Amino acid sequence: MLIRKLTPDEKKDIIIELNENLHLFGHHSSSADYLKAGALREGSTVWLIDEAKVIYHQDKFQIIRKIMKEISDSYNFPNFGRVYIHRLAPGNAIPIHTDSNRPYYNLINRYHIYLDIPQGLEILHAGYTIEEDSIMLFNHKGFHKYTNKSNQNAFFIVFDLYKAQ
Repeated sequence: MLIRKLTPDEKKDIIIELNENLHLFGHHSSSADYLKAGALREGSTVWLIDEAKVIYHQDKFQIIRKIMKEISDSYNFPNFGRVYIHRLAPGNAIPIHTDSNRPYYNLINRYHIYLDIPQGLEILHAGYTIEEDSIMLFNHKGFHKYTNKSNQNAFFIVFDLYKAQ
């Protein structure tokens, strides 16, 4: 579900922030099992808040943090769960999966921020049309996958907000 479109300035500033911080991207998880079979194993990730609620890179990605705070305030969900930026390089894929196999996923609403969607990036998400330059409430329990057949990196910004208790 579309929450809102990014402004041209927000998009421009996010892209600048991403390009200035490409060196921060690494494996989504250091778990050997995840590296073999995890859904995001082919891409690279920058964690801003991890599962243990550790906050990383507080001096970076200020536009992204401002947007997340705006959404958090507007829905009165003040508590952040996981927050990360994922880069899917050309030729890489996120296989079809759901994010529903742990109790955590019942406690949160997941939001995605999409920037440019390169021609050749195939997105499958049951029941959703993904829009460029958008902030979306994402149904993480539905089947979804991404295949980057383009010659450009694709970036997704993912943040979870704990539902009101």
